[in-house]
Amino acid sequence: MNLMVVGAQAGDEGKGAVTDYLSKEAEVIARFQGGPNAGHTIVNGSQILKFHQIPSGINRRKTCILGPGMVIDLETLVEELAQVAKAKLPLDCIYISNQAHLILPNDVAETKKNNASSGTCKGVAPAYSHMALRTGIRMIDFKRAVNGDPIDSNDPRADRLKSLIPYFLSHKALAHYVGNTGEILRDAIERGANVLFEGAQGISLGPAGEYPFTTSSSPGIGGVGDGAEIDPRKIDRVIGVAKAYLTRVDKDDKGPLVTAMSESDQERLRILGNEWGATTGRPRRIGYLDLVQLRNSIRTGIDELALTKIDLLDGEKDIYLCNAYELNGETTFDYPRDAYQLRQARPVNIRLPGWRQSTKGIREYDKLPEETKQFISEIEKLAARPVTIIKTGADTKEIIIRKSPWRKAA
Repeated sequence: MNLMVVGAQAGDEGKGAVTDYLSKEAEVIARFQGGPNAGHTIVNGSQILKFHQIPSGINRRKTCILGPGMVIDLETLVEELAQVAKAKLPLDCIYISNQAHLILPNDVAETKKNNASSGTCKGVAPAYSHMALRTGIRMIDFKRAVNGDPIDSNDPRADRLKSLIPYFLSHKALAHYVGNTGEILRDAIERGANVLFEGAQGISLGPAGEYPFTTSSSPGIGGVGDGAEIDPRKIDRVIGVAKAYLTRVDKDDKGPLVTAMSESDQERLRILGNEWGATTGRPRRIGYLDLVQLRNSIRTGIDELALTKIDLLDGEKDIYLCNAYELNGETTFDYPRDAYQLRQARPVNIRLPGWRQSTKGIREYDKLPEETKQFISEIEKLAARPVTIIKTGADTKEIIIRKSPWRKAA
């Protein structure tokens, strides 16, 4: 069976913990887009692991693939592999697509120089730009250089490739991870193995999201075909991960956040929930759960929802859900997907009673407070999707599985 986990909001939804849990029953875990601009934090007992390129399934010692839709930073990869080794996790189950593009030092320098307000300064946008312009350098180019293969004189990138040989050779130890990952994935799918596809960022940050405050790849199901070299029709079920509230990270706070809480409420939740970007370290801005935005993500192909950080709302007297926007004097249930319009929008909220008691660590749905169940039920009704996974804490074990996503279709 083939599952896909995607961010249903603006990234930082807690996908790493959900993916890590689901990885227990998977044979292969594959990332299919993004690069070191993403961050997955996994809390497993006393061990805290932070990965930016390597799939979080490495924590379960499963086959982990960095797919052709990714852009790879060799410097960051070295650091991550060292973290894997220090945690005594296997290195020999990591495979990097020879079709993935490289983030080069000048790409990183370019983003830092331009100081893009909504970017992570990790060189991701220039690397994807080179891909689109057909001037990019791929992992297969890196491996050929390390192997001493001649550079094709007819290749318009020949001079650039020659200039990069010293850089490639300084990272030659990484070359043995590079190969045909599409073949590995297709073989696993044909054998009927459980395969888990792991998205980065969130659908609202995709090219059809809150442009121009977006990322450079497709975080949803639309990105998995080219991004993993598989038939997207082979995906059996897509799980969209959403927090019980909404967060987003912007360098200069310029991205739209319709449901923004008061500054004092944001600061309180930020401290309680450790709401700082896993990649940038920037403070996350926090708003109430936005069903208008969530429904827009669901339309791209999400079958069910995983709701994270529900325990962070334990102390709230009232909880709000945004079900519509006031825009230009009218009420709309449609998501504008335009940063300018979103900044003009005002939330139309539904107020629900808080539960004012701890849900942390609860692992059975029936043991949740009635008000918590009401909150989840309202989300299911307004989003028209079941909430099948509920995270009640940061630890991997603090989770409620109402219905296993690995179940066979009826």
